[in-house]
Amino acid sequence: MVIRILSFLIRGPHDYEIDDEDLFPVTLYGISDMGCVDSMQILIFVNQDAIIFAPNSFTPDNDGLNDTWFPTHSSSIDEDFFEVQIFDQMGRDDI
Repeated sequence: MVIRILSFLIRGPHDYEIDDEDLFPVTLYGISDMGCVDSMQILIFVNQDAIIFAPNSFTPDNDGLNDTWFPTHSSSIDEDFFEVQIFDQMGRDDI
């Protein structure tokens, strides 16, 4: 399994190989303009049993077919920590 972490502090996403571990440590190192070095580490919980099915399209044209969109997920996913964003084909989220 590969997990992708996107950092807004450093360039680009970073891919990490995850085997059968549940907790995966990620460490961020930083150096200030004056040469001071510091680091921060967090443990990311990787739920190996999580399953999400999200349809890849819907047609909200009020014809009664595929007018709504919603993902289905396994019970191991906590809805309090789950977020979905929908964008149109131009990348806008104001649909």
